[in-house]
Amino acid sequence: MKLMQFAVAAAVAVGSIAITAPASAEAEFRISYADFGANRGPRAAELVRWADEINKRTDGRVEIEFFWSGSLMKTKDIWQGVKGGVAEMGTVIAAFHPAEFPVWGRATGAMNEPDTWVGIRAWTDLATESELFANELENNGIKVLLHNTGGPMQLVCKDVAPTTVEELQGLKIGASGAVNALLSGVGAASQVISTSETYVALDRGVVDCNVFASAFITSYKLYEITDNVVAWNIYTPYTYGGVVNLEYWNSLPADIQEVIEEVSAEYRDRLAKSVNEQATEVLEQVQAGIDGHTMNVVEMSAEEFDRLRPYNDVYLQEWREKLAEATSAEAVAEFEALHAELMEKYRMERDEKGYPWER
Repeated sequence: MKLMQFAVAAAVAVGSIAITAPASAEAEFRISYADFGANRGPRAAELVRWADEINKRTDGRVEIEFFWSGSLMKTKDIWQGVKGGVAEMGTVIAAFHPAEFPVWGRATGAMNEPDTWVGIRAWTDLATESELFANELENNGIKVLLHNTGGPMQLVCKDVAPTTVEELQGLKIGASGAVNALLSGVGAASQVISTSETYVALDRGVVDCNVFASAFITSYKLYEITDNVVAWNIYTPYTYGGVVNLEYWNSLPADIQEVIEEVSAEYRDRLAKSVNEQATEVLEQVQAGIDGHTMNVVEMSAEEFDRLRPYNDVYLQEWREKLAEATSAEAVAEFEALHAELMEKYRMERDEKGYPWER
């Protein structure tokens, strides 16, 4: 990690990297964290709180520096950067690396678990309880600390508001993962647009719509250059998370690991709560208007939504077959069974006890 620290220090010296604040000289473990997003919105707020709490509970021994908005490395480079030691930690989007993360890629499937808390809890358990998933992470040199979600995904559009399968056809739509495949099947011209590129892509007409988390519409000021939100809740992705270089993690003292694990568990519950609340509040805010800009929020009917399912089923079957070729049909079936079991476990816990923050 010394090489990484030298590279980061040199970049800061010439003013090419934006960071939140310098780490204290007293910190025993100074950790660089690369993030693709801006320092705003519920996830960024929870990340900062997470880092502060780790610093507090380790009596200042651990200090985490954030490099926001891809300032240390581009979104698609974060996994390799963390694996290679450019940063000890970072937020990785598995959908950008389908060959390396085929198991984790299932978490980007359209029409998956809409409840953010249920989904985060289930995928957190899968990372250790599923041999298929655990081996994938280990082979790629990382450990997942923070399973994230942006919450329910909507269509944010400029000049159009597609609410039927036919109206989606021919539109240029930014998406990723399974939703990209679904939209292509429907007949839309889908393309991968990263979160940080969304504003410019919509503003310049590169895309007509972008699949975007409703909780973050205001964070990225999309209300300034778009006028419609199609509330279709197509999916809630769990395929990106805060990861740590596995070799670095294994080098940390057990008491430091324990604190980070403890605070990370609290982060996951707080994020789910925050995203749930923010998703509802944001749609109300953009309808009411912000700085003179208002957005129409229209819904896709349940009947139209169901018409999309066959296109998603094609993706899921292709995913199963491709993963089975690299592993085995039995291993894929075991993973899917465990996934379903964990989802049901946390749905039942929610229904019987409520969310953790309600108890």
